[in-house]
Amino acid sequence: LGRIGVRVMRFIGRGFSDYQDILLADDCDRDATLKLLADFIRTHMHKLDRLELTKLQEGSHLWEHHDRLLPQDIKRCTSTVETYDQSRYFPTEPDFDAYLMSLSKPTRKNYRRYWDRLNKAHQIELRTLRSSEQTDDLFNDLVRLHQQRQAERGQRGMFRSPQRIKVFTDLLDEGAIRLHVMRIDGHVYNLELVFYHNHIATAYNGGMDHVPEVAKHSPGFIAMMKIIEEAHEDKQITKFDLGLGNEDYKRHIARHTQSLHRLSCTRSGIRSFIDITHTRLLAWAHQNDFVQRIYFSIHGKHTPNGPS
Repeated sequence: LGRIGVRVMRFIGRGFSDYQDILLADDCDRDATLKLLADFIRTHMHKLDRLELTKLQEGSHLWEHHDRLLPQDIKRCTSTVETYDQSRYFPTEPDFDAYLMSLSKPTRKNYRRYWDRLNKAHQIELRTLRSSEQTDDLFNDLVRLHQQRQAERGQRGMFRSPQRIKVFTDLLDEGAIRLHVMRIDGHVYNLELVFYHNHIATAYNGGMDHVPEVAKHSPGFIAMMKIIEEAHEDKQITKFDLGLGNEDYKRHIARHTQSLHRLSCTRSGIRSFIDITHTRLLAWAHQNDFVQRIYFSIHGKHTPNGPS
């Protein structure tokens, strides 16, 4: 990582391989999987500066057995476990009406008002796609809108190569994710990828167009609420997770929170020292409004991955 060549071991697919608890799924031999992971870490740790296991949900299988993953007896290696963030979720029982009643009165009022106004002013089409054969050019639209939105934020986006795109089309065909599409007046306006795993629906990522005359009706909020309504109707789903990120809208539509943990094992050395100092400075900058304002005044955007 970076110019000093810090050598870090992480899970492939950070943000869902760890957060979704996929590595220790209900249908796998957990003891054997844990042993394989622990042996791999122990074998390669001497070549690394840091082992980093992040975004582990409290209560997940990976979190409950994390002590079996962190190497305890490697020289010059310090292990740490910390709570660094939280995510929001809610149960999907008993039904969508009960869920709406659990929200604040202003949130319920806004949802109904925006939905009524959007319906009266435009023709709305909502679809859920479960295979790549159904998507036609919609996945290209998802890539375009997502990358466009991320570029406006000064970030690279997750669809940076054909290989990454293929991962998600394969997951779509395997039933691990669904693509939710909102068309407004025949125009593709909002697309959302949602994971469906272990009876949990997890909002992952997406893309949205911006048309001022439509944006005033909060179509992104409406699209998410319609996805939530569909999850309530799916009897296989018992929990809806709003995923990673601390966007403001999430606290309005999900009252429950769960802690996220970071596990790391750092070997002493100059590269590790520089890396840790750099990480702490970035974390401080992301939380400091004064630094954010200075950066924005210079670059016209917020610091990468910083608060909006």
